[in-house]
Order: sequence, then structure tokens, then C-alpha cells
Amino acid sequence: MSLRITFVLPHLSLSGGNKITVIYAERLADRGHDVTVVHGPLPSLKARIATWHSSSSEHAIRPNPNVKLVRASAKLSELAKFLPDADVLVATWWETVEAVSHAPASKGRKFHLVQGHEVWPYLPSRSADVYRLPFHKIAVSNWLVDVMRHTYGSSDVSLVQNPVELDRFAWKERSRSPNPIVGTVYSVTPVKNSQLAFEAVKLARERVPGLRLICFGTEKPPQAWLDGGFLSFRVRPAQQVIPDLYRSCDFWLFTSTEEGFGLPILEAMAVGTPVIATPAGAAPDLVDESTGRLVGHSIHEIADAIVELFRQPDAQWSEMSKACRRTAEAHDIDTAVSQFEAILLSSLAE
Repeated sequence: MSLRITFVLPHLSLSGGNKITVIYAERLADRGHDVTVVHGPLPSLKARIATWHSSSSEHAIRPNPNVKLVRASAKLSELAKFLPDADVLVATWWETVEAVSHAPASKGRKFHLVQGHEVWPYLPSRSADVYRLPFHKIAVSNWLVDVMRHTYGSSDVSLVQNPVELDRFAWKERSRSPNPIVGTVYSVTPVKNSQLAFEAVKLARERVPGLRLICFGTEKPPQAWLDGGFLSFRVRPAQQVIPDLYRSCDFWLFTSTEEGFGLPILEAMAVGTPVIATPAGAAPDLVDESTGRLVGHSIHEIADAIVELFRQPDAQWSEMSKACRRTAEAHDIDTAVSQFEAILLSSLAE
């Protein structure tokens, strides 16, 4: 059964959950569905040129030609005016969900692709209201499923965990590096908790001589961190460089206090890098003692895990690396798209 499917995005960029949404749009179009992406305005031409020359990982993305693009020329709150008639209407990010909430039935049955619990102090209080709308919700982690059911009373909620691009984050069998290295994504956003990763590595260095920290992000970390002599930082690395950054590390640190999913966990695992993670987003679904360590939000717990894992024999690290790849392979794109497609079809059949 071929469907007319509309995805609604705030803008076309690789930031946030847009990339995953565009993957669904492209793959569903490849399967014969009539897919349209309605998106908010891109940044100005000047801003896009500056971004391109900075080798940013935030480049605007263009879906493949099978996907129709509709650029909304008005502000996000007026996105609904640009929707084509469809069978299915999928929105993500609270503002786009809010914007299409009153769209007529001709625009399609409404679905909310829940990629995070977007209720933060700097957002309007109404950002929580979108989770009470009578949309079928597709959440990307078990934690989000629980939030939708227990905080907002949603019974119409399904789970489709985010996929990883296995070809891009390719498996290359390797040994642990001769010099101990861990990595993380640096962010100034408080929930990413980058300070915790830095302090844990600093503490672990007392027992793991020569331990280094590699990280990348869109903004530089504090100068005091760089002056410490053990941190290497890449600002806005090109997309093709990121898999090698994961591969250059023996272990990857994920220290968020809150996440919808946490795609770096799967990206690191896909290239065979075990993960030390706090229990946020999909970390409890993905990380166990075969693929790394699930730890509390404690400098000492993370430092202890780093020390413990570096004391493993090389053969044990290799087995853990292979287990990480197997976990990532269970989250391939085709499987996720099939699950997503099945939810749309079964929901319409009700």
C-alpha cells in the first residue's frame, strides 16, 4: 500500500533529529511512498556560505530527488499553510507539532516523532502541551515511551529506536591503541554534562598514566581545559572525519543528564568503540558490560570505569569491540524504516 506522507521539519540541517527524519523520508520514498518534506526557512545565504567554509557538521541537507521539498516562506507557526493533502502527517520538534496541530484531516493522520522531551526552562511553558495532543507518538527510546505514558497519559505510543548509518560508520577491526585515549562530544548545553567527562578523565589520569581525551563540538571548551595538556579538540569537524574520531578512541564517554536518544552511543559502537555511559536516553537500552559500562552521574564512578576497562587484557577489549558492532548492526536503517512504516500502515488500518 502506497501512502502520501508529509514530514514537517523546522529547517533542513544536520542538527538535532532532522537527520534521522530525512533518512526516514528518503527510505520511505525509495519504497514507493509519495513523500514530501515541508520545512521552515533555511539560514541566510551569507550564513550558509560561512558554515560551509567552516567545515561545519551543521550543513543544510537536501533529501534525494525522490522526496518533494516544500519551503515554507513564513514563520514556523504558519507551517500548516504549506501542507499538501496526504494520508500521514509526521512532525517532530515541539514548535512544528504545535504548528500543524489544527491542520484539517485532509492533511493526513497526525504522528509525533518524539526525539526528545523538549521541556526546558528557556522554552515557553506551552512546549509541554504538545505531548498531550491526540497524535500517535513514535518515541525513539524506552525512556521517552515511559515519559509519554506516565507523565502525559499517552496510550497511543510506539517505540522505534534511532538507526545508525552502518556504511558510514564502518567496521574496521583494530586493536586497542598503544596510548590510552577516550573521547566525547563537547557541548556547552548543560544537559550534555561535558564538565563531568572532563573531570572524570582528569581523575582517571592519576591511575592511567598518559590518558588523553579527544572531543569535538561546535564550540571550543574552556581554555583551562585546553591548557591541561591532555585534551585534543576538533571544532565543527567535517562529516567524513567523525567516524575516524570515534575510531581513534579506545572508549567513548556519554555523560548526558537527559537525552531523547544519544546517537553518538550507536555511532561509536558501530565503528567498534565501547561506551561508558550515564543512564540517559537510549543508553540503558544499548550499553551493558559486553559493550562498555553503564554508570551513575558521578566523577568517581566514571573514573573507576575508565580505570577498570583499561586494565582489561587486549583480547577482552577486542571482544567488547565486536559486541559493540553487533549491537549497532541490530539498529540498521532498513530495520528501523520497516518498523516505522509498519506503524504508519497499521495505524491507518485501524
